[in-house]
Amino acid sequence: MKERYVQLDSLRGLAAMVVLFSHLIMVPSFLSPTMQTLVESPLGIIVRGHESVMFFFLLSGFVLSLPFLSGSQPNYAGYLIKRFFRIYVPYIISFFVVILLHILSPMRTGEGISGEVQSWWSHSLNWRLFMEHISGIFLFDAKAVNIVYWSLVHEMRISIIFPFIVIILCRFKWFFTAISGLACFVLAIALSIDSLHYLSFFIYGLLLARYRSEAAAWIRSRRSLTRIAILLMSYICYTYATFLPLHVFAKDQIVGLGAGGFIATALASRRIGSALQTRIPMFLGHISYSLYLYHIPVLLSLVFFFYGIVPIPYLLIASVAIAIALAYVGWRYIEVPAIFLGRRLADNVIRARRYERERYLSSKAERML
Repeated sequence: MKERYVQLDSLRGLAAMVVLFSHLIMVPSFLSPTMQTLVESPLGIIVRGHESVMFFFLLSGFVLSLPFLSGSQPNYAGYLIKRFFRIYVPYIISFFVVILLHILSPMRTGEGISGEVQSWWSHSLNWRLFMEHISGIFLFDAKAVNIVYWSLVHEMRISIIFPFIVIILCRFKWFFTAISGLACFVLAIALSIDSLHYLSFFIYGLLLARYRSEAAAWIRSRRSLTRIAILLMSYICYTYATFLPLHVFAKDQIVGLGAGGFIATALASRRIGSALQTRIPMFLGHISYSLYLYHIPVLLSLVFFFYGIVPIPYLLIASVAIAIALAYVGWRYIEVPAIFLGRRLADNVIRARRYERERYLSSKAERML
């Protein structure tokens, strides 16, 4: 039976909101002098967009590992089909929506819009860019269409090979798995291969999934002061690693420690788990992927259509409301049907292959007689 951790879905939803907030504060140029103050404050966690993406990678590794850790061996073809419909289908539909908005939106510039945001959608569209986005696994200029798409390239690449990594690493103890993740990080720096770095987060997610019961039990057995210290250290690693004078990948590794601490605490704490299973966090968990896909086109469309007509603060507030509404539509009418269809097709493929195998074995047995 498939395990479902609702509290982790809620954490994903909160992380998606953080990505949204991190892009909101990049829009107005008049916020730029105070943005660094916000980022450096204890409230900085609410605008840690890049860190949230590292959290997504780690959580993907956790979730994708669970079927393999349950003792079953999922069919690889079925796995790929379900992953395709879960990730690629909503992505490619959002891509065409973004292209349409990109074409229709006027390019407005002005002192009130930051230079960074003005550079988004300023690139001309061409067939090469179009085909790179269609492929889903080749790197492209994310700013030209939707700046969040860069992470999906790595997500889809790693998803293809991850089952084999899980099967191999599960033959070894925890130490070898941890070293494998660190090795990916070191090689990523040495070879300048970004996907290797992000693969390390999937591996850490596997490690946490494999020992989730032990980690949760250990945290529960600690005194309250120790549990608070674990949560505080996770917060510090997650929020303040960005300020360390280290390679960006090394900073991400520290962020991964914080993200792992948040996940382990959510699994261990009944109080936190219950809070994450209330209506609003669960709703955000449902729409998290669509919110991630659609918040940038909503934000840019409003800014480019109405800048100079509607004050920027009102545009930002409206973009949050519209992005959440559109994310709900995307989840309800794109994600849910795509997931259902993917499961149906995967089940059909698995049944067909099982039938072919049974026929082959039966025929082989008859020949032996």
